[in-house]
Amino acid sequence: MTTPANILVGSNGTISVAPAGTTMPTTLGGALNAACTEVGYISEDGITISSSVDVADIAAFQSLLPVRKVVTGRTFDVSFVLREWSAANLELAFGGGEVTDLGGGEFEYVPPAAGDALLEKVVVVDFNDGEKNYRLVLARVVAPESVEPKLVRTGED
Repeated sequence: MTTPANILVGSNGTISVAPAGTTMPTTLGGALNAACTEVGYISEDGITISSSVDVADIAAFQSLLPVRKVVTGRTFDVSFVLREWSAANLELAFGGGEVTDLGGGEFEYVPPAAGDALLEKVVVVDFNDGEKNYRLVLARVVAPESVEPKLVRTGED
């Protein structure tokens, strides 16, 4: 049976981040911890959620096909393009580092050192589809992908 109401359209929402280990509400309507900071605007492409499973095949002499499959790893990724530049967003995108406000509109960013541990964050995605509200809480997130911000004369890219 086809049910158009089961088609999810994430029409609006927010993304918030907090230090790893921050307590999150246990209900959808619960207020976020004060440690959560919204990242601001993201691109109109929205949020991409992906999941994958790594599987090892176990072979046996008696079979051309694997006789068993064992899960060796799982990944769950959330990606989005940040539109706003802020100290918190630089830290999130580049996996750490330190931003210092030098005053007069000047800031200094020092990337994480080579030996620094990966920065872990809690990421909360709140979005709605009409009257339906959703919350995705990712308790342990790192930014392992490469980041390539562009500064162009003709747009926000």
